[in-house]
Amino acid sequence: MRVFFTAVCLALLGCVVGCSGGSGGSLAYDPADPPGPVNTYTLPTHFSSTQGYKGWSYYLVPSGGDTYEALTWGDAPAGTPYNIAECWQGAGASPVLISRDRLCPAAGQDAVIRWSVPRTGQVELSVTLESLTTEASGDGVAVSIRRNGTTLVEPTLIANVQGQQHTLSAMHTMQSGDQVYLRVDPRENAAGDWLKYGVTVKIQ
Repeated sequence: MRVFFTAVCLALLGCVVGCSGGSGGSLAYDPADPPGPVNTYTLPTHFSSTQGYKGWSYYLVPSGGDTYEALTWGDAPAGTPYNIAECWQGAGASPVLISRDRLCPAAGQDAVIRWSVPRTGQVELSVTLESLTTEASGDGVAVSIRRNGTTLVEPTLIANVQGQQHTLSAMHTMQSGDQVYLRVDPRENAAGDWLKYGVTVKIQ
């Protein structure tokens, strides 16, 4: 009986060693340094009529400047295209407009989407943009990405050509409280500067 019991124990021990990598296997990660959680923040999924929801806020800034002004939520101005009923907007007859998946800068004013970094980690940012203009007009837009006062992605020109698409991306280690800005500059002429947009941020 003792011999049988010893044999069973040795068999079980061999199984444990083999399953844990003792016979050439490997662990998925080092238990002393496990991977951190990955959190994802996206627009339009997290678009809201509340500033700061999931870290997203909506602003305008004078083109070339750094003084950000928060947009206000309300009914879209008369004549706003793409069936936009409500949106974030600036003041004036032809203001900056940002809806859940479309935006338009104004003459001399950038449309700005800001994301506040919730915790320190590796941040991966991806932005997709598509020109919606149905006729050749204006001189397009220049799109850039900034972190606090540093440019992460230099201004990228998107011409006013219907269906023209661009993807901008960046990956950096960021600190809790950092601010990331997507800026859409109308350049010299704001005519026809409507864009469809989407933003995905992953932080680990």
